[in-house]
Amino acid sequence: MLCVTCTDMAALGGSHPETCYGRYGAMPIQSARYLQELALRILLQTMSTTAARYGRTIKPILSVGMAFYVRVFVEVNDDKAGVSIHYLLHFQLDLGRYLIVTGLSLLFQLEHLYRHMEYTAL
Repeated sequence: MLCVTCTDMAALGGSHPETCYGRYGAMPIQSARYLQELALRILLQTMSTTAARYGRTIKPILSVGMAFYVRVFVEVNDDKAGVSIHYLLHFQLDLGRYLIVTGLSLLFQLEHLYRHMEYTAL
């Protein structure tokens, strides 16, 4: 069991997107409705990627988002076979929904997704 607390809510919340990209490899959406959830997802993705470098996987047990921090409890397992399974979470602003892109056809699905997406200024 591993507990991680992250107090970097300015970056995770979208106030400093370039800092978030540099530290976590993710681009946050500055939206009060999804702030805590998005911060938790970015933190879990970073933890999962870091664990995969060492041939381990994580399983979230409990996630907590508070006003100025997020905390996650994860179970860490030695599972080199599970490391090769990747997921990508994409949020569509116009529809207000998440899309989960999985499997070996990840790049093809992303290419199709971005080719048919309309970009709008916020």
